[in-house]
Amino acid sequence: MLPWATRLPQTLSVSVTGAPATAEVVRGAVERALGTQLTAVHDAWISYAVPRPDHLPSTESTVISVQVRVGSADSLSVTGTARVTCGTWGLKLG
Repeated sequence: MLPWATRLPQTLSVSVTGAPATAEVVRGAVERALGTQLTAVHDAWISYAVPRPDHLPSTESTVISVQVRVGSADSLSVTGTARVTCGTWGLKLG
């Protein structure tokens, strides 16, 4: 019997900077979190659809729910949700 490729849901977290952090920065950070923090079997592939995020004001956070699918040649594929908490570090100038 084959193992599951991963267990879902999973909760990930990432920090960004900006005043505010742009939607592109937030999206890139979420994609990097999925690629580096999502736990799965050794040879897994991951596909996902990140919803279009809004900009994120300084010192605030949001949770972005992402539909993911994870599988590999030697495991059963899994479809579910990864919740990525994205927070900004405030920058004070001057």
